[in-house]
Amino acid sequence: MILLKELTVGYAEKLLDFEQENRTYFEQFVPPREEGYYFKESVISSILEMQKSRNDNKYYLYLLINEKQQIAGRINVYNIDGETLEAEIGYRIGLRFTGMGYASEAVRLISRETKEVLGLKRLKALTLSFNGASSRVLEKNGFMEGETLERHLPFNGLMHDAKVYYKNLI
Repeated sequence: MILLKELTVGYAEKLLDFEQENRTYFEQFVPPREEGYYFKESVISSILEMQKSRNDNKYYLYLLINEKQQIAGRINVYNIDGETLEAEIGYRIGLRFTGMGYASEAVRLISRETKEVLGLKRLKALTLSFNGASSRVLEKNGFMEGETLERHLPFNGLMHDAKVYYKNLI
């Protein structure tokens, strides 16, 4: 079981540990963060910047906390369109927490949160075309595969195809 917890500065040290522990693993799927990110002051600064975006209803960051109060992952809601009530989600699960159903549970929870709390009507998610696990998580949660964007996401110095998924929350 996991819980969604809004990211606050109080989690900065735990978040830094989580990001450092999973750095190599995450870089298999997403572009690497700048070297300067991996310091507590940088993480705090990043959280504060994102909280400003949250206050403007543009970006929401959540941690996935397991029953042992460990950060098992992160999930974000961003590119929020206040007119169409659509947004994108992105998530990452720590390596030692993969295969436990946390990603599926996180997408289920964020779908409910975005509908009931944020009042959104539609979610969108992009995956690298070769990330089958992420595609399965989205499909399991009612996301439908849409278009493929050719050479859309940067990864390992190359541009890769991305699959776009959509879910209506109504």
